[in-house]
Amino acid sequence: MDIELPQILFQIVNFGVVVGALSFLLYKPVKKMLEERSNRIEEAQKAAESTLLEKKSLDETKKRLLSEAEKDAQAIVDEAKKDAKRIEKDIIAQAKQVAAEEIEKEKKQLADEYKTTVKQLRQAFVTEVAAMTEKVLGEAVDEKVIAKKLDKDIDAVIAKI
Repeated sequence: MDIELPQILFQIVNFGVVVGALSFLLYKPVKKMLEERSNRIEEAQKAAESTLLEKKSLDETKKRLLSEAEKDAQAIVDEAKKDAKRIEKDIIAQAKQVAAEEIEKEKKQLADEYKTTVKQLRQAFVTEVAAMTEKVLGEAVDEKVIAKKLDKDIDAVIAKI
């Protein structure tokens, strides 16, 4: 077998054309596709990292807001308890005042009834004493005179009661 120079040159040119064609038709598009894919993956990783950071930030904000809400709720509950105690004291004070007024009213009413009853009993007692004195003495007796004499004795008896 002889080595032929035109054949070798033809093979070299043919190899160059095939390498050029493969490079242009396959290598560059595949390389471009791989670079695009690499860029998409890199962008997705960056987006995932930023999403994770954002999620972490949101979680911290959520915890902070929950903590603040719990504090606010506790403050509202404490304020409501204070208000309830104040209202309770006001109601009790008002009830005591009403009860005291009612007791005073009842005392006055009882005192008035007592005075009226004592007055009626005095009058009945004086009338009965006058009637008995008339029967014993057999003559008319003035009730006013008997009332004056008995008032001191009746007051002494009432004071002892």
